[in-house]
Amino acid sequence: MDTKTEADVNAIVRQYAEDIRSTIGGQFTKQGESSMACTGKLGETSDDVYSVQGAYQITLAPEKQLPTLAQFREQWKAKGWKITEDETFGENRGKLSASTGDDGYELNLTTAKTPEWLAVLIYSPCYKSPTPR
Repeated sequence: MDTKTEADVNAIVRQYAEDIRSTIGGQFTKQGESSMACTGKLGETSDDVYSVQGAYQITLAPEKQLPTLAQFREQWKAKGWKITEDETFGENRGKLSASTGDDGYELNLTTAKTPEWLAVLIYSPCYKSPTPR
């Protein structure tokens, strides 16, 4: 398991979110990161093992939602990321999730018609803190 500070992981999560935001344009209407305890791939647990979740919203008109998901699907496939979820529900709604590969981050985009926004959730893998909690 890799060791990273929470600040470093927060910065990585924010960078993934910022890359999404800059592709879409506009601003986040809600944003934030939070850490939580987690269990590593090999069952490692301790007070010093954590992951970070970033949660963000970007205003996005309903007619742009599915084309935006399609754009990210193609971008993420081109990067070699694994699409883990790809659903459409209703006329203009959908969900797209991907695993970034070697670094173990998970990105999730979910549309909403009312209000008109795109939810962005980013999950880090588990890390060991370099300083005891």
